[in-house]
Amino acid sequence: MDKKPGVGKPRERKGVRYYPIYYRFNGKKVINTSVKAESEVDAYRQLKIRIADFHSTPQATGNIVASLETVREALRRDVAGDFSNKKDSNYLVENTFTRLFIDFPKKHYPNLSSCGNLPVGFFRRYKSYFCEELNRTAGLRGEIIRIKSLMSRIKHLGYCTAQDVEQIREIPTPEGVARPLPKVSDAQIIKLLDYIKKDRVDYYRPIKFMAMVGRRVKETCSITMRDVEGGLDNPLVIRTKPLTAKNKKALPPPIYLDDPELKLLIKSAMANNRTDWLFPTRHGKKMTANYIWKYLDDLMERNVIGIRVTSHTFRKLFLTEANRGGLNKDSMAMANIKNVAVMMKHYVESTPEGQANLLAKMRGDNV
Repeated sequence: MDKKPGVGKPRERKGVRYYPIYYRFNGKKVINTSVKAESEVDAYRQLKIRIADFHSTPQATGNIVASLETVREALRRDVAGDFSNKKDSNYLVENTFTRLFIDFPKKHYPNLSSCGNLPVGFFRRYKSYFCEELNRTAGLRGEIIRIKSLMSRIKHLGYCTAQDVEQIREIPTPEGVARPLPKVSDAQIIKLLDYIKKDRVDYYRPIKFMAMVGRRVKETCSITMRDVEGGLDNPLVIRTKPLTAKNKKALPPPIYLDDPELKLLIKSAMANNRTDWLFPTRHGKKMTANYIWKYLDDLMERNVIGIRVTSHTFRKLFLTEANRGGLNKDSMAMANIKNVAVMMKHYVESTPEGQANLLAKMRGDNV
């Protein structure tokens, strides 16, 4: 007799509540995991969604035993229009799929010929393979996220069962490790920006903009000429749009161009600009995050300041400096960050200068 679906007693971990959920079908335990939920009702709602998901998948169709090459081709067609960057889609299908279903089974599951009805413990063993044999522990978080996305696509295409997807869902995604802010001084940042200005002015403008206002690189590259109100003669404010349809209602806060240096930067970017983008490449195309990432990596190889600086470094420096001067809604709006807890955890760094400034204030010194 099949066990009725149910929700167990919650457990709290790091302030987050997790509920165990379970469901049996034909004598097999098809759902047995924990979900993050605000209440028992919410956990049961998630369980019902998973049960419906399980029963909507054909459990014994010819698709489940389709060859790996057939699945790969179906994935290529499926992801073709879902990624703005071809590199992301290629990595998911070619690299992740090849590691998971070609390279790994050659060593540990030589008889594996399809993505359906995977052996029990398949993904747990792959996790050990990825960390120990490939020695890529640092990339485990990204790999687990990609595999969960990959298996979800394969299931919706009908090439695996809900039990296969449940196996990977039971493996928790490792928490991200925040990289410390590089020890870079204001003088080094000025030196770097001066070098970029002389070397490639088309890269200088978006990088300088990120350093001044703390916006993300993809947000910066997506600003259009129409987003600048006031025009070339007197640019007043930049009103950007959300990057994804998911955040359509949450418009990014506007950036008011009251600073003379910032206004001059925007004017120089708009002058003789016949493209739709505020920061185009020198060939008149849209500047992308990949271009900026590769250029900053190239500067590291040239040893301009001897420190690796990424596009995210400028955002961290901006928010750390804003926190030192007294964090407020204006600095958060300019950098387009909404959650104070997230900002304090991932962006703001404690610095010797900041601590010295705090101690001076506590002593009552004029600072």
